[in-house]
Amino acid sequence: MRSFQRAFLGAEPGATELPPYAAGARREDLRGLPPAWIGVGNIELLYAEDTAYAERLRTAGVDVTLDVVPGAPHGFQNWAFDTRVARHFIAHAQAWLGRTLDNGHSV
Repeated sequence: MRSFQRAFLGAEPGATELPPYAAGARREDLRGLPPAWIGVGNIELLYAEDTAYAERLRTAGVDVTLDVVPGAPHGFQNWAFDTRVARHFIAHAQAWLGRTLDNGHSV
């Protein structure tokens, strides 16, 4: 995560000055954001952060779908893509995107 943060944010982890749109969860006001789909495994390193962000979005009135996969680690759908649970997870994400675009939302 530290390497990712350095590469993506251009700063050391914990830096106070960051690009304003680098991480949506850092915004104070989440009102007016488009619908969101958040998919996460419950043993994912960022599980608590992802679920907290989903709750903040809901509180701000944003339409959010949170799909939690029991026992799934980060990236499981990429390296276990041929498993039933990964196919189901990907199908949920694709269905959400299709419904969202069909309803005229941009993402």
